[in-house]
Amino acid sequence: MRSKASREEQKQFGDNIFTTIMNYVYWFLAGSGLFIISNILFIACMFFVLTTAALGYQIDIISALILLLSAISLGPSITALMGTMGKLVREQDVKIFSEYIRSYKLNFKQSISLWAIQLLVIGILVIDYKIFISTSYGRFLIPAVFIIIFLLVNMYIYMFSLMSRFFYKSRDLIKISFFYTISKVKNTAINSVIVIVATILIFQYSNIVLFFIPAVMIYGIMFNQKSLFESIENKIDEKKSTF
Repeated sequence: MRSKASREEQKQFGDNIFTTIMNYVYWFLAGSGLFIISNILFIACMFFVLTTAALGYQIDIISALILLLSAISLGPSITALMGTMGKLVREQDVKIFSEYIRSYKLNFKQSISLWAIQLLVIGILVIDYKIFISTSYGRFLIPAVFIIIFLLVNMYIYMFSLMSRFFYKSRDLIKISFFYTISKVKNTAINSVIVIVATILIFQYSNIVLFFIPAVMIYGIMFNQKSLFESIENKIDEKKSTF
């Protein structure tokens, strides 16, 4: 009897693991699919620019400007995916479509305005890089450009993830995100590694991983910041209890 019961428990345990794995595969595929649909214009423009560059043609100003403008959709969709994956991290379950749409609508105005600023700054930095690399004295400033881009990318990771979970004014989001980028060295380093690895995979195996990696990358970032968000929630609860 014990042997039979043990086999049944093992079978049930194996079925639960398989179900859990398949659920996560579904959530990651669905999340990445929603992200791709939200940014289909940007992906098409990026494909055109990369194809043009691969064929040996020079990218003109108009093409670069169109690519930059099409990237405006990334802000709300990143925030929405962070909100969706963040809920998955917290609750180990999520209604992927309704949660993504809810988060997209809720944070649309704030995320798109802050992301527009990011794109503008990055555009200016790219122009500066082009100028610096073409002059002998300017090459000494190239490391500064990459440091600023590194800080900006990590600031916006914190900014969008915080926006997807809490309600902050844009000015406060910028201040808090900069503070966390500098002070939370471990979190910042792990977030950077996740983004770099995901970017390499997308460009190396774009046809395969593009339908899977965006949600996995965001899930990793939100999981990495789980303890940080829990500490923020505790502070908010403590403040509420004092009133």
